[in-house]
Order: sequence, then structure tokens, then C-alpha cells
Amino acid sequence: MPESQVKLNDVAEFIGVYTFDPELAAPNDNSDDIMFDLIEDVTAQLPPSKVPRLHCLVWRKLSSVDFLAKHPAVEPLPSLLKGIRQSLLSHLTLVLGKDDLAANCLLLHLLSRLRTRVDVVTVGRLSLNFTGFNRESVSIFGKQLNTLIQGLMPYSQAIPLSIEYLNTATLQPRKDNKSGRLVTGVLQLPQGAHLTFDETLLQSGSLASKGVENTVLLKNLMESQMVEYDFEYYKLEMATDVQLLTLSEGKSNILPSDLVVPFRASTVSAVNATSEELESWRWYLATVRSLPQSSEPEIYQRRSKMKWSVPCATTGAWVAPNLADG
Repeated sequence: MPESQVKLNDVAEFIGVYTFDPELAAPNDNSDDIMFDLIEDVTAQLPPSKVPRLHCLVWRKLSSVDFLAKHPAVEPLPSLLKGIRQSLLSHLTLVLGKDDLAANCLLLHLLSRLRTRVDVVTVGRLSLNFTGFNRESVSIFGKQLNTLIQGLMPYSQAIPLSIEYLNTATLQPRKDNKSGRLVTGVLQLPQGAHLTFDETLLQSGSLASKGVENTVLLKNLMESQMVEYDFEYYKLEMATDVQLLTLSEGKSNILPSDLVVPFRASTVSAVNATSEELESWRWYLATVRSLPQSSEPEIYQRRSKMKWSVPCATTGAWVAPNLADG
């Protein structure tokens, strides 16, 4: 397997023979004899009695469409997409307490993905900040929203953003040069991952140095879709594509989103979706997000002057959103 084919944060499927025999003794099976500071990859030197091994026969990279029970059509019919879109939008409206504007914005947010970079501008992203939330409304609508997103997106995580979390969480991935391993951080994510931040937990307090570093990391992710990796002797920014949703009382100062929308729920509705509906909505999101885009570089230059753009649900073209018709 050529190393050039596998990139950082790729998601892959492997089929092979798994071997691990802790009873198997090796002549020099003594961890004290291993010179950690001289070996780049320690696990490659350890005997089978200490490290399990997978002898790979077949492997492939996975994308969001590979997590579907039914692979999306290459050229889906607009009428089919329209019907599924309306069904999903209706469900989002119920989840968000019949707030039509919030539901339309959330749908555009879930359809967005990074298409290209023009200078420092990321074309295609749409981070979203719902304001007007408090702890009570988050416990109702936020919980319903997180449950739905987990059912729709292949990779998602809800993060309770508080002073304590910022001061203690390990967001930045870092290289441990002694073991030759990359220590995973929260922001080491596969392409297309979704993060929901609950900012209603923030209270007055002081950020420690780690809290300040974590805040900078989150702002950088939000503004440029880049994550800084710490390799001890130097730091390197890695490009990513992560959807970011923030629930807060007022406009977030920590996470400056592309779109800020006041949340105004009018009722609490019972929301239940069948497995068939969830699968059709996953199919719709994966299909529209994977539709090809054909635009000339000069069009990108003009679009870079816009704050953000979104995909048309029927054609896949990227346009400025019209919230009146969704």
C-alpha cells in the first residue's frame, strides 16, 4: 500500500488477517531494551506479543456515500430530490419548534462543504450560529437537534463549550517524538465531520494559557478551515472541511460564524423519524453535497467577495441563498 495514497484523517476500510498472541514470547521481549529516542516508529519494532497486527488483503478509502445502505445515483432526478428535501425541511422545522427561518438555514448549513480556496477565502463553507438559546431550550431543542444530526451525518460530535472545557480539553493534535506517535486531539477530524458547540454553558471566569490556545484553534478552524498540528519543534497547519454549528444566547465571540440567526421556537413538537426517512435524508444530503461543480477560476474570484454560498438542491450549482424559498 503506497503511503502516498493515504492522507492524514482519511477514513479507510481494511479487510485482512488480525493477529495478536499475548502468550507468544520473543527472545528480546523487554520494553526496557527499546531505545525510544532512536526509533521513529516504536510499534514497528515491538514483537507480536505486545502489538496486534492486521495483515491487509484489501483496503479502500471511504466517503460519506459509503455509509449509505443505498449508493446515491450519479444524476438524481430533480423531482426526487425536491420531494425528499421537502420532507427533511418539514422535519427540521418541527425539531426547531416550527421556526421556518432557522430550519431553512440549518438545511443550507448541512448541505454546505468546502469546495475550493481562493487566497485566504474558503468557498462553500457555511458555519451557523443560532442565538437566543439558554440552558432550558438547549435541553429541549438542542437535544433533539443533536440526535437528528447524529442520525444524518456519518461523523458528528456535540461539544459543551465552557471555561473548564477550554482550559482542560486537548483540541490540538500533537506528535509525541518519544513514541513516534501522533496523539489525537478533538480537532483531528475526517473530511465532512460536523461539530455542534453548546455555548450556553459559558460563565464568567478566566482562561488559562491552554484555554487561550484552544480558543485560537477554534477561531482558526471557523475562519479558515485549518487545524494547527504541534510537532514539538514546529507547528504545521492542515486543511480540513468541518461543518460548525454554535448554539448560544447572544452572538458568539469565540466562534465567529458565517451566518448568525436568531432562534425563535413557537412550540415543542414530538419528533420521530422512521429508519426509512432517515436513510432517504442521508441519501439526499450525501447526493447533493457530492454533486460536481463546474465554475471557472474568475467566477471563484467574484464569489470570494461574498461571505458564503450554498448549493442548489436540484442542480448542485453554488448560489447566494434565498431564504424566502429555501
